[in-house]
Amino acid sequence: KSVDELEARALFAKSQLDRAQTLLDRGLGTALERDRARSESRAADAAAARARALRGFMTLTAPADGQILQRDGEIGQVIPANQPIFYFARRAPLRIEAEVDEEDILLVQPGQRVLIRAPALPERVLDGQVAEITPKGNPVTRGYRVYIDFLGEIPLRIGMTAETNIVVEQRDHALLVPATAVREGQVWIVRDGRLHRQPVRTGFSSETRTEILSGLSDNDILVASPTTGLTEGRQARAAP
Repeated sequence: KSVDELEARALFAKSQLDRAQTLLDRGLGTALERDRARSESRAADAAAARARALRGFMTLTAPADGQILQRDGEIGQVIPANQPIFYFARRAPLRIEAEVDEEDILLVQPGQRVLIRAPALPERVLDGQVAEITPKGNPVTRGYRVYIDFLGEIPLRIGMTAETNIVVEQRDHALLVPATAVREGQVWIVRDGRLHRQPVRTGFSSETRTEILSGLSDNDILVASPTTGLTEGRQARAAP
């Protein structure tokens, strides 16, 4: 039976209870008839409530307005608890979800500029801004989730990957070298056709670049990825 039918029966049973109570008050009915009508009204209310609950179990309600991206269920399929059926995107501007290591998260603040690179657009650098930082980190990865908003055009699509570089400090004329070139505070340089070990003082560092504060000049020829076995004074020349 449908919910509408059971709710109609519950309304009718309630009207019968009201009628039985009125007749009893006027001395035209009996308490037995009133009690029977009350019992039938309660039973009808319970049946309607059960039907509404079952209908609720069969109704999927999205938590917000959005667009369906994927459906993982079929009509007639029995769905176990906690199984995703639909994936949808909110009707809001796209944002990037990134993770920052706990060692660096204190340097990140809302409003900082973000440089975004995506494999789908290898020749472009997109501008973004740190919008939100989750207060609790992931105990497994030791990272904190950071949400980044795009500034201007959003040429990417949902689910695409991107590399994000958060600008925590900007310095003019900074000397950057490949991160692989620096080993234990030293680099290898080629001077007068020979290898020399050069101590350096480093600043900020990322996965790909390291800032050199002192020890190198713009004209030094650097070994970008030194291998084991390099020796001081060994002959070397710059690659063409």
